[in-house]
Amino acid sequence: MRSVLEYYIIGTGETEMERIELAFALRDLFDELSTQIASIPITVLAPIAGTLLEHVTLILEYVQ
Repeated sequence: MRSVLEYYIIGTGETEMERIELAFALRDLFDELSTQIASIPITVLAPIAGTLLEHVTLILEYVQ
């Protein structure tokens, strides 16, 4: 298997729709390349008080 040089960062102020679009795009990518890739790294940023992104909704709040 080869490495995917692409990765994704979630939690930088994207909209809910952009998160949904990303999920579908990743599904399609994996369906197309499932025999060639082992993983697709995703980093989820947590909002921290005192930073520019402190008011961004934490993605885990959507899961609960």
